[in-house]
Amino acid sequence: MPFVAFLTFIPIGEEGLLMSGTYCKSDCMFYAYILRSEQNPERLYYGFSSDLKKRLKVHNQGGNISTRNGVPWTLVWYGGFESESADSDFERYLKTASGKAFARKRLLRT
Repeated sequence: MPFVAFLTFIPIGEEGLLMSGTYCKSDCMFYAYILRSEQNPERLYYGFSSDLKKRLKVHNQGGNISTRNGVPWTLVWYGGFESESADSDFERYLKTASGKAFARKRLLRT
């Protein structure tokens, strides 16, 4: 089955925060994202959420066991999807070896 999704690549502004608003009629955007640990800049975390601002806050408050030791985290990339399944599929792909290579080559600033 081919991977097909509506994907919106959104550059991160200087503040590193999302603009408020939605990208579809029924407020149905889902976000795959990549975080970088400020403690250890080589450490990346890949995730997805429908509320990216809230999720980043949870990561930085130590509310996620996987990211608790890397606090604080900086949002370095995110992409918007119209369906949760496409979002989670892309996030799962980013966690593979080829997905990590793709992210480092095409999505992240070096």
